Amino acid sequence: ARKAALEERVARLGLTSVRFLGYQPRELLSETLSSGHVHVIGLGAGLAGYVVPSRAYGVLAAGRPVIVAADEESETSALVREAGCGWAIPPGDPAALADAIREAHACRDELEELGRRGREHVVAHYDRGIAVERYRELLLSLLEGRP
Repeated sequence: ARKAALEERVARLGLTSVRFLGYQPRELLSETLSSGHVHVIGLGAGLAGYVVPSRAYGVLAAGRPVIVAADEESETSALVREAGCGWAIPPGDPAALADAIREAHACRDELEELGRRGREHVVAHYDRGIAVERYRELLLSLLEGRP
């Protein structure tokens, strides 16, 4: 939604380390998610309990660490803390984001380990088969509560 403004800002600042790519085919999703050293995932303030960016699971499944900018009580921040796979920072705090990026750069030798932890966590807890089984158990429990 803000691509044009970001492109203008990059041009105005004369940044050469930023590239904007168009939408990529779904067949390239695993390559796209694997291309970054660290992914930034944002979730607006006040959205805790309503939504989890699905991209978070794809990034972690690709074995990449994340910087999540979301409310502390959000499931997305909890996911990062539980998995030990990155940084959880408050949303709308550019200084905290800059600090997290600097920290990720300073510990770049540890990024592979952070990514491994994230992948192991999503495979163990959010794999499709596990998710389907959880839904099945939920539906069965609801049925059992009926007369």
